[in-house]
Amino acid sequence: MSYKVSVLVVTFNRKKLLERCVQSIIRQSYPISSITIVDNNSSDGSYEYITTKFAMTFAIRNINFEWKRLKENCGGAGGFSCGVNLIRKTSYDFIWMMDDDGFPDKDCLLNLISHASTNSYIGPIVLSDKDKATLSFPLRLRKSLRVIDTIEDLKSYGSILHGVILPFNGTLLSGQLIKKIGAPDERFFIWGDEVDFTERARANGAEIFTVTTASFYHPKANNIGSPMFFGLLRFNDSDSLLKLYCYCRNNLINLKKYKNPIFPILFVLKTFFYFSFTRPNLKKMVLCMRAFHHGILNDFTHHKEYIK
Repeated sequence: MSYKVSVLVVTFNRKKLLERCVQSIIRQSYPISSITIVDNNSSDGSYEYITTKFAMTFAIRNINFEWKRLKENCGGAGGFSCGVNLIRKTSYDFIWMMDDDGFPDKDCLLNLISHASTNSYIGPIVLSDKDKATLSFPLRLRKSLRVIDTIEDLKSYGSILHGVILPFNGTLLSGQLIKKIGAPDERFFIWGDEVDFTERARANGAEIFTVTTASFYHPKANNIGSPMFFGLLRFNDSDSLLKLYCYCRNNLINLKKYKNPIFPILFVLKTFFYFSFTRPNLKKMVLCMRAFHHGILNDFTHHKEYIK
């Protein structure tokens, strides 16, 4: 059986990386029916560049193509929310979601679709686009302190990692599941929307897992999953004040909503320890405390102060 797969890509001022992403989507061994690109108000000529380069290919391969330019930068959360809502108005079986700086292996979709169902929320392993052997983001096993960093670490787990996923990096969702959970929450802006979206899917009985035979490539993030407390814990540090602020605010909000009340307290303590002892930084500490204050209040407005 052949499914209608609609690809959703969110972009912002990365036209060369977007070109790489679109090229890899087109070359998939499993056919796609449409590509929707949501542009967070780019200023680098992405639209003209991509449409000029790929217009003929889209026509020849009978790929429906839509470019939606937003009036302002709404972050990844706003982009994915807009894109999911656009695709929901069309005929599709699955949505395949990704950012512009990542790109799938040519058999990525084929390997994902072979495990898909009407309740799917599944994804590939996300590897560094440079060495293609280490993971771009550390993958923590559910209900465990065990963290996977390389392909070598995956060998003992087989083709499926149940309950674990790195969302929005080649994530494949069924249309039936989308009807239950709706679109990502645009208020998060970045970092945290994928957690909320995943937990909503989990609450609706989604089949959540990583397919280790499906590969997706992404630049390795600096400081993401930085080890602390003798290597037992990890912390998502960032040199971007916007990202760090959103991470702290959004993670606290998600922990309050989906975890035991002790978890938000532990996260605050972990952050305090990290910027006091692991990587002392008073400026970042103050920023995080401000983010926690807004997280306690469920205030999603102040990230705009850090957008350059």
